[in-house]
Amino acid sequence: IRSVTGEEDLLLITDKGTIIRLSLEQISTLKRATQGVRLINLKDNCTVATVATVVKDDETELEELNEVKEDE
Repeated sequence: IRSVTGEEDLLLITDKGTIIRLSLEQISTLKRATQGVRLINLKDNCTVATVATVVKDDETELEELNEVKEDE
């Protein structure tokens, strides 16, 4: 169990190489009849290999890389 402030991003990596980056601000934590939150749909024989938190400052670098790819 790791404590977070909500200002980080969550990085989910599967054993098949799928990577999903989510802002912790977008994940709902409180509801009246909460049964959990689905963050990723896993296909057969696929498991989550790693979960990590990433500092938001890295987001600007990621956006710049995406812009360069779009321009090509």
